[in-house]
Amino acid sequence: MNFIIPNISKFTDSEKLCSSFPQEVTEITYDFRYVSFMPISYMVFIAGYSHGVARLGGNVKIKLESIKPSLLRYMQRMDFFKLAGIDLEEDFVRHESQNRFMPMKKIGLNGEIKTERIATSIADCIVPEEADETDPDKTNTYDCVEYSVSELMNNVIQHSSASGYIAAQYYPSTDYIVVAVSDGGIGIRESFEESGSPISASMHDDLTALQKALEPTVSSKTHSAMSWGGTENAGVGLTLLGDIARQSGGYFFVCSGDAYANNQGTQNLHRGRYQGTFGVFAFKKSRMKSSFSKYLDKSKVNAGLISPEDEFDDIFG
Repeated sequence: MNFIIPNISKFTDSEKLCSSFPQEVTEITYDFRYVSFMPISYMVFIAGYSHGVARLGGNVKIKLESIKPSLLRYMQRMDFFKLAGIDLEEDFVRHESQNRFMPMKKIGLNGEIKTERIATSIADCIVPEEADETDPDKTNTYDCVEYSVSELMNNVIQHSSASGYIAAQYYPSTDYIVVAVSDGGIGIRESFEESGSPISASMHDDLTALQKALEPTVSSKTHSAMSWGGTENAGVGLTLLGDIARQSGGYFFVCSGDAYANNQGTQNLHRGRYQGTFGVFAFKKSRMKSSFSKYLDKSKVNAGLISPEDEFDDIFG
């Protein structure tokens, strides 16, 4: 089928994005005629969606002639076509990212699996001015990038059993740093079922599974080894990221199957479903610069992981 890519220019329109793409297709051809710009999260989404189609035996094609020159160069610079296995000649000189972006990386099966290494490399790229700081009060932005990348990878891609994609970008015009992760794997609900988790019997749909995944200390991998051999986590990452976004005026979004979570809570997509899991975390660089550790501690209190007294001790030590 020929699919005209919708013109969605805001990363905060992730629900609209997930609802726009067709489901259960065996062949799809992307037509970019109406797209002038796409946030990095959109590109990561398309990569994960395409991998999901291909993983199930489908074919994905791109009408390269439909892509506007400026968008084509941006997609090339972010390594979208390279990861798609499309060899395109570039008519521009590749300059350094200038602390603005980390091109897309393939992670998981057949890709990079070292969460800590990827998280550090992205933080080094996006916030290099804090990379060599030894005073923890001066590394809040760096720590937030590193933490969000680690948690999105550990808590989103762990539900995959397939390859995934990650990228990050800083937008000076809005002061937002955006981190996005996607995969075309089995999704959160089926991950709970395959892990043999005793709580999977109570999950009747994608929404219930996502709500359970957002509960503190719950993870589909709590009862089994992680799919890629990574460090097992306590399942709190998505819970804390969502709360940090709400506290800081940032943005949080996770979609799996026909359910999604954002700053306002969880609900079903108004149509369609996403094969796999897609996550976005965004925050204002200036607002996080001196506050990430406080937001994180407050989130832990809200999740019942530490007491208010522990938060007080950590801040005033």
